[in-house]
Amino acid sequence: MSFGVDMCRRTNFTVNRTLMSLFDPKSYASKNPVNGVKSSDIVVDSSCDIWFRLYTPTGTGTDARESAAFPVIVFFHGGGFAFMAPNSKPYDDFCRRLAGEFTAIVISVNYRLSPEHRCPTQYEDGLKVLKFIDDVNQWAEGANANLKHCFIAGDSAGGNLAHHIVVKANEHKFRNLRLIGMIAIQPFFRRRRKDRIRNPDGGSSVHFKGAFRLALGGVFARRVRQGPPGGERFRA
Repeated sequence: MSFGVDMCRRTNFTVNRTLMSLFDPKSYASKNPVNGVKSSDIVVDSSCDIWFRLYTPTGTGTDARESAAFPVIVFFHGGGFAFMAPNSKPYDDFCRRLAGEFTAIVISVNYRLSPEHRCPTQYEDGLKVLKFIDDVNQWAEGANANLKHCFIAGDSAGGNLAHHIVVKANEHKFRNLRLIGMIAIQPFFRRRRKDRIRNPDGGSSVHFKGAFRLALGGVFARRVRQGPPGGERFRA
């Protein structure tokens, strides 16, 4: 996948989406349970292609966990703000496994990608999805969701999204939704000093400046303040 990202990222900090599709195989939603979990796609806003894939565990109903309402995990995928989607096969497999092993409803969010939609569009899309989820009648028929036990989760850039969306959500009063935790899996943040990953064999460093240029639509942020209780702040 890293090879595909490097191939598809142009020198002017745009993305060749057609080429990227060759490296990003997709999976379809399945109403028939796969490994004990069924899935469906729910549209939030068709005008800007915001939707989510809903994973619902199935079972016999004899287990106490299966008969009770399921907790909800709202998941934001990684990909440097610019790549991947909920129907990307690695994330479809991961969220299906997450729903099955934790006996939880997983909502995997499709947010708009940079650089076509520069950051903080992704944070705004995430909050819009939470507001949509708050109206349980729009999506949860038959899902047996417990919105009072909701976690926000994400990996890599999705971990960054999870943090900032939680900050934004704390400023909004929900009717049914209650956030009780955040799961950040190797969250992607930029420090003030130059970020880099050094190869264990002492080789050249990999710098993240290009990733943030993609996220900001070609504008490099000199500062990103991410720690609680700050929320996002960009200065070009």
